[in-house]
Amino acid sequence: MRIVHLLEHLRIAGNGITDAVVDLAISQRSEGRDVLVMSSPGGYEELLARRGISFVNLHTARKPIVRWVGGVWRARRVLRSFAPDVIHAHTPTSYIQARLSGQSAPFVATAHTQFSPSTRLFAGADALIAVSESDGNALRDWFPSRKLHVVRNGVIGSQRVRLSSPTRPRASGASVSLLYGGGLNRRKGVDILLTAFAQMEATGVDATLTIVGDGPEREKLQKLAAELGLKRVSFLGFRSDLPDVMADHDIFVVPSRREPFGLVAAQARAVGLCIVASQVEGLTEVLEGGRAGVLVEPDNVEALAAALTDLASSPSLRAAYAHRAADNLEWLSVDRNRVDVDRVYQSLVSQHPKGG
Repeated sequence: MRIVHLLEHLRIAGNGITDAVVDLAISQRSEGRDVLVMSSPGGYEELLARRGISFVNLHTARKPIVRWVGGVWRARRVLRSFAPDVIHAHTPTSYIQARLSGQSAPFVATAHTQFSPSTRLFAGADALIAVSESDGNALRDWFPSRKLHVVRNGVIGSQRVRLSSPTRPRASGASVSLLYGGGLNRRKGVDILLTAFAQMEATGVDATLTIVGDGPEREKLQKLAAELGLKRVSFLGFRSDLPDVMADHDIFVVPSRREPFGLVAAQARAVGLCIVASQVEGLTEVLEGGRAGVLVEPDNVEALAAALTDLASSPSLRAAYAHRAADNLEWLSVDRNRVDVDRVYQSLVSQHPKGG
């Protein structure tokens, strides 16, 4: 089978869409598929090339519009030459570009988030993939059920990152180390985490907090940490070795206000960390309704501070949740994700034979 993936960019920056597409493409290639990735470059091209995956530089961002229109014509030429069996778009703008190129192959679109109104631009796709059951339920308001497929993301077995195991020996009486890893924007709720950590410090909890990631609110969050008088918070910026950083901490915190899936929570499970996360959308699924981690009400400083304080004071409770996090991981694997996506492809290809 010949597969084309279209997305916005290949930057190594912790972008969930990019990371998920790279993992899927590599897994598909390992099973003998011919895979072509079209996007703006950014760093993952070398990894794709080493895995035998073709890459074409395609400007898919909406601005400047002249370059976006030029991308339509480039997509037309490349797709006509490659002759794909399936075209899989991961962003609305790249989907529209491919659609305008006039290809007859079936189109699959993955709605990596339900939160953007532009997701409705996928309406003409032959199949739409939602990355969690909660997203699928929400998207049923916009798309017919016959087109909609729920295929959860996967991260276990990724060739993109090496998943570590906890390695730091815990000295008796040592500070409990908290970690956040992800984007620094309002949806991620890092302001809630900082405020909750201030409450913990005020009650004498011996803990540190490390913030890994970057984004438009980094400066604002650093200013908030200073205003709260937090002395034991570190901002490290983006780290490509996040799993290694995870392995050196006690508790991983995902305080998102909304989250379609939660790849970093899945990574933390693979590392075997105790996890505290907001009880929202995909995070509830990744943590299996609270079996594999502590779920707290989103946007609730007091609830988050209380959950973290309880865990900080109980090594045995942290160990119990870490053990549960590391159990039952197969459904979070990249290969399982590829198998489920392939089922969607096969159902379309059987209905759209080449030349038919």
